[in-house]
Amino acid sequence: MVERPISTLPGSDSASLDTPALVVDLDAFDANVNLVHGFFSARSANLRPNAHTHKTPALAHRQLAIKGSASGIAVISISEAEVFASNGINDIRITTQIPTYSKLNRVAVLSKSCKVSLIADNANVVGMYSEAVTAKNSSVDVLIDINVHEDRPGVHSLDHALKLANLIHDLPGLNFAGIFSSGGPLGGSSTNSLIERDLKALDTFLDYKSFLQTKGIAVTEASFGNSTHNYALIGETKGITEVRSGAYAFLDANHAEHCADLKHAAYIISTVNNRPEIARAVTDCGQKAIGRDLGAPEVLGQKNLIAAAGSAEHGLIDSADGSMLNLSIGDRVNLIPADISTTFSLHDIVYGIRGGIVDSVWHIAARGAFN
Repeated sequence: MVERPISTLPGSDSASLDTPALVVDLDAFDANVNLVHGFFSARSANLRPNAHTHKTPALAHRQLAIKGSASGIAVISISEAEVFASNGINDIRITTQIPTYSKLNRVAVLSKSCKVSLIADNANVVGMYSEAVTAKNSSVDVLIDINVHEDRPGVHSLDHALKLANLIHDLPGLNFAGIFSSGGPLGGSSTNSLIERDLKALDTFLDYKSFLQTKGIAVTEASFGNSTHNYALIGETKGITEVRSGAYAFLDANHAEHCADLKHAAYIISTVNNRPEIARAVTDCGQKAIGRDLGAPEVLGQKNLIAAAGSAEHGLIDSADGSMLNLSIGDRVNLIPADISTTFSLHDIVYGIRGGIVDSVWHIAARGAFN
């Protein structure tokens, strides 16, 4: 694979970056990470960063270096796990069930050099896990995926969970580690409605933990995710041992109204290419550079500007009240993505900046690692 050349090196002025450029404001990133990890350092639960949010090993190492972190990260696929493991991360939780031997053979190989944990909600898949890892004389931890929302996977009954837990205990190469679940999407809901929803989900989740324990099964871990908006609520819930979160480090536009204590730390620097109307500017940041699947971006620090719908290659900036924009061709506009995970998946390189200077340049090494 030929990597895209880096045209702007550390020590350069961030104004020299070619646009559209994905950047992380390291002062804001560090503040977010220190705040959230500091919260968990005083709690019994740990934070496991969802590294699939940024897909960048250097950022994962920065997160894990802060007290309050779990010992490892969460990813979506074996391909992501392989990338992070090859970059020195040695505790990786793959948070989607894996029902194919081609992928499980890779899991088994990886598990010989790295702590790997998997999730499952199906007995046949659990059997496949055992076959794959024992063939390589290895082992993996397995957590049962619990359904707490209708729109996601997971077991739907206490009896199903009990049967799976016993099966995992009985099969060679598998260590029953506990239970796993994720909250639902934000979906434009109010903060209060999200709190109400998540409290119900946590009650359901912890009912499974209590039930398994009454049956004599040790539940070492109770891992709950999709939690940037309610990390404190979930982290303070008795019985939760691990909270998985990703957007907390960056604060995208979709999470902003629910997270007043966090700062915007990741954005796209774009350039004004055209000024077709007095109240409109056209930038070089279209859908292919920022993503709009989960909503429109916002203009950083300028509430009077609206990032209107654009095209694949171009973005539109409109005046909120129709007045003349104070923007000229060549000016720069910083755009906050609606969903930061989507934006990271669209770029090869992310620039860490501090005080207007490029501090670090990182390849987004797990970009495209979906299989």
